[in-house]
Amino acid sequence: MRLREETSWVKVDGHNIQSMIELPLDELEPMINGLKLSEHDKEVAKRLLYEITTRLEFLLKVGLGYLTLNRTSNTLSGGKPKNQPCHEPGKFSGGIYLYSG
Repeated sequence: MRLREETSWVKVDGHNIQSMIELPLDELEPMINGLKLSEHDKEVAKRLLYEITTRLEFLLKVGLGYLTLNRTSNTLSGGKPKNQPCHEPGKFSGGIYLYSG
């Protein structure tokens, strides 16, 4: 378990965070999109759900649906040596993205 034990105490639509991060992204995405939330909860979670779904859609689009969120970065392939850092200001903040051209 990569997260603190307390994360298993909070549930969203019957799912806790630990169980969600153990799912492959291609299974997590429909779960996130299918969450049954009250109108109040939808409004509170609006920005967070937007960020989550946007990032999930990107990862799925580039073929990484088999990954889980509880994977450490050192378990990922370094890719081809020709990969170059690519940054589009404002599009995806908070991470480093590689473009293999």
